[in-house]
Amino acid sequence: MSLSENFIKYFMSHPIRMRLLFLITFIIYGFLISIISFSIFNHYQTKQTKIKLLQTQEESFKVKSLHLKNLMQKFINEIESIKGNTLFEDYVNNKIHNRNVKEIFSVMMNHNKQLSQLRFIDENGFERIRFDRSSLTSDAKEISKEHLQNKASRYYFKEVKKTENNSIWYSNLDLNIEYGKIEMPIVPTLRIGTPIYIEGRFKGIIIMNIFFKDILEEFTSSPFFYITVYDKDGEFIYHKHLDEDEKIMDYSWSRYLNKDFNLDIHKKNLERLLSDYNTKDYILYRTIKDIIPNKENLAVYYEPKILKLKEIESNEKQYIITVTILVLFISIPLALIISVIPNMINYELFQTKKLLEEKAKIVDEYVYLSITDNNGYILDVSHAYEELTGYSKDELIGNKHNILRHPTNTNAMYKNLWNTILDKKVWEGEIQNLKKSGATFHAKLLIKPNLDEENELKGFTSYVQDITYQKKVERISVTDELTGLYNRREFNKVFKRYASNSKRYSNPFSLIVFDIDFFKQYNDTYGHVKGDKVLKEVAIEVQKISLRSTDVGFRLGGEEFGLFFSSNSLNESKDFAERLRKNIENLKIEHSGSKINKYLTISVGLFYSDNLKALNVEEIYSICDESLYKAKNSGRNQVAVVSI
Repeated sequence: MSLSENFIKYFMSHPIRMRLLFLITFIIYGFLISIISFSIFNHYQTKQTKIKLLQTQEESFKVKSLHLKNLMQKFINEIESIKGNTLFEDYVNNKIHNRNVKEIFSVMMNHNKQLSQLRFIDENGFERIRFDRSSLTSDAKEISKEHLQNKASRYYFKEVKKTENNSIWYSNLDLNIEYGKIEMPIVPTLRIGTPIYIEGRFKGIIIMNIFFKDILEEFTSSPFFYITVYDKDGEFIYHKHLDEDEKIMDYSWSRYLNKDFNLDIHKKNLERLLSDYNTKDYILYRTIKDIIPNKENLAVYYEPKILKLKEIESNEKQYIITVTILVLFISIPLALIISVIPNMINYELFQTKKLLEEKAKIVDEYVYLSITDNNGYILDVSHAYEELTGYSKDELIGNKHNILRHPTNTNAMYKNLWNTILDKKVWEGEIQNLKKSGATFHAKLLIKPNLDEENELKGFTSYVQDITYQKKVERISVTDELTGLYNRREFNKVFKRYASNSKRYSNPFSLIVFDIDFFKQYNDTYGHVKGDKVLKEVAIEVQKISLRSTDVGFRLGGEEFGLFFSSNSLNESKDFAERLRKNIENLKIEHSGSKINKYLTISVGLFYSDNLKALNVEEIYSICDESLYKAKNSGRNQVAVVSI
């Protein structure tokens, strides 16, 4: 009989010895399982910690960079809205008094408290308009004329002047310097500027100074990470961390404050402090030079807070040890298998559920989302959608989206929308809707069909982007503020498009340019307030006669107007122009300053052509303008025609 057989026989010969054998066997087995479990679980948890840390860093950067990008776009929109304003253009051309233009600057400054300074500097470097704010909580103040300075020698004027037309210039992110010294407490400042060109000639710059301290601190704030912003040379713009004595060390603005500490030095220190870790697994580098495209090539550096990292690691190890001890005392392998596997599965499900809940919360708070059935009845909406429309979820569910319908939306547009999504295709487009309050909002809409496993429709999901502010800025840039007609800038764009279409499809081309007769005398006699009222009434007549979608009116400047319209013959164009002239005369607006009529009249230049192929827009406008002067020189209150 072998030794092993004798060993088994000995323990089986007595119940107590058998229980002892089983106890020893289960303890040894449990101990081995515990050691294996501890090793595997520790490795798994360490790997998961790294993954979660990097994912959290990446998500944090995406959210923060998107917010910063939207903020910078807001500043750009504000500069461009001033630049494209017709009052500002007239001011730059010295055509009007600057009081209304200054009001635009004042409104902009008081609307955006993050602006510390907003200026218009002319082509010679002289400040013409300047508004300052000393702090985020103070009101903007206009700087009086005697305190305006010449900034021709300043670097920002020189650099913006060299910038191409319609481009945006960004300064370095630096500290405010007064009288050659850094202002204390420090005032981080970013400048954004754009050159002004009128008819190809440089006329000056618009430049704004932005309080960047709060923006920077918000961008770098995090309970889990130290977020550093640094330039292309590794010098810190913003950097705070704990030293070995657990004291907060601030090395921000290392270049400006002559701090003998930069990114390279910090990385070496970090490798020493994190000697137990592979630092590459915990560090994230990302650039933000596409958001702030200045010469500094700014970048972001994420590193975990060491105490937080150690706390997480300690908690995880305590958790692992606790689980290991429990496993050690479980002596029945089957119970071990039954308990460990569900625990592992449950842990993963909990983490997945938590992640999905967090994402769902973000979607609910920040994404304009609605879900409908196949017939368009609303089943669910996000909280953000409620905020956008003004309707509560209870008011929306069970209704269709036509409760938001704007009267300008056509049935043809809705027909196209439904045909597309019922065909299981995604529909995208821009649309106007009405809030519960009756206010209009513009939306960029994407509707995605929801399909089941058998590719059958089970409803639709609608994603909305609010573009109301963008549309408002676009509308301001293309319309004349006084009359509501399109402005000269839009006229130049439409002119090229109409002329191109006429040449491409060999369509007749008609253009009217007209002046109000003796308008200067009208202003001298009745005053500019009534003069403005006359311009509005004339504009209304232009809009009334523009019945077709292809009829478009413009105020070209002063008392001069333009009108593109469709006609099939020269006689039809003459009738149209004569009807316009009579309609304005029939307004019977008294004009005692006129030398030809007791009522207000207009002189009209009409250009008509069956074939534009030999002419460009400059030649067409010049010919039409000559016909206008012909009408004026021939006694006014008449239509002069040029047909080619």
